[in-house]
Amino acid sequence: SDPLILLRNTRRALLSGNFSPEGNQVFVRTEGSATANIRLSGNDLSSSATQVERGVGAKPDAIVTDTPQRPS
Repeated sequence: SDPLILLRNTRRALLSGNFSPEGNQVFVRTEGSATANIRLSGNDLSSSATQVERGVGAKPDAIVTDTPQRPS
């Protein structure tokens, strides 16, 4: 499924104050080995099935979020 936001080889980004639409499958996907220092803060992503998805080449620690994750 296509993400609402795709960050490819992105550094030092802040996503704040966002609401995911009803039925959203993936809110944000990170891709690329250069992706780093991405922060999600103060978002309501409760309508997203997957809030953060790591794509090709993305490091697990590239994105930090204070948004509570949905239980799996």
